Amino acid sequence: MRTFQFKLVLTALAITAFLSSCNSLKSMKTKANTISYEAKPSPLEVRGDSIDVMVTGKIPAKYFDKKTSISLNPSIVFNGTSVKLKPAFIKGELVVDVKGATISKLTGGTFTYTDRVAYSDQMADATLVFDLVATKGTKCLAFTTVEIAKGTLTTAYSVNATDVAILAADNFQKVVPVELKGQILFNIDDAAIAAKQQKSNDIKAFEAFVKSGNQLTGISISSYASPDGELRRNDQLSMNRTDATYSFLLSWLKKKGVMQVNDSSFYKKSATAEDWDGLKQAAASSDLADRDQIINIVSTIADPIERENAIKKLKSYQKLANKLLPTLRRSEITLMATAKVKTDAEITAEAAKDTPMLSVAEILYAATLTSDESAKLAIYNKANTAFPLDWRASTNMAYIYLNQGNKADQAIELLNKAASLDKDNAIIYNNLGVAYAQKHDYANAERNYLLAKSFGAQNNINLGNTKIRQGDYSAALSYYGTVNACTYNAALAAALAGNYEQALKNLDCAKQNANVYYLRAVIAARTNNLDNLTTNLSRAILEDQSLKAKAVKDLEFKKYAETDAFKVAVR
Repeated sequence: MRTFQFKLVLTALAITAFLSSCNSLKSMKTKANTISYEAKPSPLEVRGDSIDVMVTGKIPAKYFDKKTSISLNPSIVFNGTSVKLKPAFIKGELVVDVKGATISKLTGGTFTYTDRVAYSDQMADATLVFDLVATKGTKCLAFTTVEIAKGTLTTAYSVNATDVAILAADNFQKVVPVELKGQILFNIDDAAIAAKQQKSNDIKAFEAFVKSGNQLTGISISSYASPDGELRRNDQLSMNRTDATYSFLLSWLKKKGVMQVNDSSFYKKSATAEDWDGLKQAAASSDLADRDQIINIVSTIADPIERENAIKKLKSYQKLANKLLPTLRRSEITLMATAKVKTDAEITAEAAKDTPMLSVAEILYAATLTSDESAKLAIYNKANTAFPLDWRASTNMAYIYLNQGNKADQAIELLNKAASLDKDNAIIYNNLGVAYAQKHDYANAERNYLLAKSFGAQNNINLGNTKIRQGDYSAALSYYGTVNACTYNAALAAALAGNYEQALKNLDCAKQNANVYYLRAVIAARTNNLDNLTTNLSRAILEDQSLKAKAVKDLEFKKYAETDAFKVAVR
């Protein structure tokens, strides 16, 4: 009998505990609306390519049962589907087997939940919800789903795609300076040009130079006397040699059909009385036994008469007089010209052939002479075939693909080939950055932009744009700096960072267009300025009618959507 009564007591206690557990859970569910939640920001906001979720909850006093825990089970719901976020718990003071914020029964408490989720375009109309489930012992009870934040601000996605790809230079020169040097030798104490000198190899080379199509732009004549004999006579002798050379060239060029010969500015003439420097150089390259003494005498004795006497006393003077001095009695002639180059029409015609006979500079230049992208690609393909070790052809093919859009993978393949040919090339890595940015692979875009920058690329705009897309607005502003401050993207970065005053300054000096007016309207909404909001939104829609539909759905304007002023602005 006593055993039976004991069992009854145990059963009664179990039933009491069960009912107590159920009642406490039901009570918490009934009063669940006393828990307050605050999402920051609300609506949610895209940052980079993700949504950062941060929710602070406040539980009132005398609400939380000491032996109960609650799983929050957050998710983002959109278009009939949902993305689950990481789970989190809050718990009563006597719960030891659950990790989470402890809530006092007597005083209540707070908790903070954070997570990050990758953003997709469908999440613009997403809702952040908590599905709370309370657990006490073996009993669980689901609460009514709590809506924490509705909608997503996508202003960060309005960054303009101003990333700059770079076209590799063809280095083709329409004007190519060329020159040819030669000389005329004279007999001792004579300024007449011997018949043999008029038909020398140097004169024959001049004739070939002129006949090749080079366009003469000037002639330099520098005449010299050897450093032997009386100084004043040598001075006059060198000038006479200049005049004789000039007269010879004047007659000679007329016969060759060169029209500029009568233009005095076409010639540059000079004369050196005694060519001591020439003697020093000739001695240095000679096999004279006392060549070092010659160099020392010329370098240390200032007086020309003493210098000449000292040299005449040398044992090798006769050999010097016979071998070196005759080479110093001369006129040095330089023909300056611009080389004959193919015309644009000639280059275009040649580039159209299956196997163009063009230099690498010419064929790369040919691609710039057409605006047809298919023709450009065909020319670069020919350049790639003809000059497979030149990185520019594949790089410029990639450049075209990047400008066309939706061909980032083809561009990356070509640029990787180019990088294998020139691994330290700023242009290649910059363009790889643009390609990865088009693929929304911003980590690789930044890596390549920084590599390009290390090799000298001026690509702060590209880096700034990437930092906006990564959600690092301070870094973006740092890259834009003052040089690129007057741009929409710089203003966007400032606005997203909450620096609205700076953003407006950036917009004031930026090129005014629909996007600029729209961003002004967003800033006005965030700073509670309805007049500026409607004025700028009206301007934006006037410039671009497609912005009307965007504005109606844009949660930036949610606070003002039902006002008459806003309705008029988007009418």
